[in-house]
Amino acid sequence: MPSAYAVVIGVEKYHSSDIKNVNHARADAEAVRDLLTQRLSVATANVTLLLDENAHKLEIEEQLQNRIKALDPDGRFYFFYAGHGMWANGRNRLTAWDTKISDLGKTTVDVQKALLNPLRDSGCKQSLMFVDACATEIFVNEDDRDLVSDMDRKEFEQFISESEYTAAFLPVRLRRNRIRPRPWGTASGPITFWRHCAAKKRRP
Repeated sequence: MPSAYAVVIGVEKYHSSDIKNVNHARADAEAVRDLLTQRLSVATANVTLLLDENAHKLEIEEQLQNRIKALDPDGRFYFFYAGHGMWANGRNRLTAWDTKISDLGKTTVDVQKALLNPLRDSGCKQSLMFVDACATEIFVNEDDRDLVSDMDRKEFEQFISESEYTAAFLPVRLRRNRIRPRPWGTASGPITFWRHCAAKKRRP
């Protein structure tokens, strides 16, 4: 059976007090980890889970590099991130536990450089990426159909049974000039798409 690897990241609390907490990011990441291992047949040893202080920039980049290098063309790769995201220095970026507002270019993860380019070069034909983050400036073509988020369950299961697919799911809210909490959940009762899927023990 082809191998499957995953990198799952949840940054709920940040080292810098200038960055607001992201409620439920840890729980969402843990729920996605359980979904991958229990429902999508990803071996526990092949899932990298990085939470809060373990999700610093260098560790995220190193784990992405290692997991993607281990892929073969018939393998599967999953990426999940819950935290803050933004457009800075001309690139889409994800914050890490050690991100500094004063130096976003050097203390955030460049999505293109750390994830998309290596994944493309790996030759992997089956990959899914889920980024659950707020965004300050991520530009979206409103005429495009979001391939995964607009699917119903039957469509999604048919989609991932195909021999080749690459898709990204980005439930972000557009904001400018500041980092703000993502729109999922409430303090009294968080309800998120991924936690719901995991609670129901089914594929999203």
